[in-house]
Amino acid sequence: MADGSLFALGGIWEYWAKEGSEPLVSCAIVVTDANALMRPIHERMPLIVSAADYSRWLDTELAEAEEIAGLLAPFPAEHMLAYPISTLVNNVKNDGPDLVRPLAAGSSASA
Repeated sequence: MADGSLFALGGIWEYWAKEGSEPLVSCAIVVTDANALMRPIHERMPLIVSAADYSRWLDTELAEAEEIAGLLAPFPAEHMLAYPISTLVNNVKNDGPDLVRPLAAGSSASA
């Protein structure tokens, strides 16, 4: 977020139980079309749920497409910030806060 605040991603989950098998709990992050900030990076982006919509997102009574359509819109680009980071994030063996620090101007993305 441009203001440095925390944010929530929209997700779904399901509990699958089949007789004679261990139950399976699964989850997924919901994606939506990219907003203007993310579009140069990818055509989709994770669904960011506005803090004002947390209760609606978690409301198990919402079931009709019309009721949730507004929640599925891309988050406003003007409230977000994007910057280049190291391509070291592409390997799960790498870890640490340096991975998401902005690259200095003219730095190699694989530094």
